[in-house]
Amino acid sequence: MNNVQTSTSFIPHEYECPKCKDKIHSSYSGEFVTCKCGSSSVDETNYYTRLIGNILPKYIGEYKE
Repeated sequence: MNNVQTSTSFIPHEYECPKCKDKIHSSYSGEFVTCKCGSSSVDETNYYTRLIGNILPKYIGEYKE
């Protein structure tokens, strides 16, 4: 039996668009968000993070087990 533990809690991260300086993040798992100028987007879930454009990460979440 495999003893791998997986976390199902959503940990949000904030990202900043270098063009418009808009701060974007997914409020819930699976939410796709685009900045106001349209050059950067983020899609976060419990299992992956998809970043579109040249995005600067700004960590706002806190890891919880």
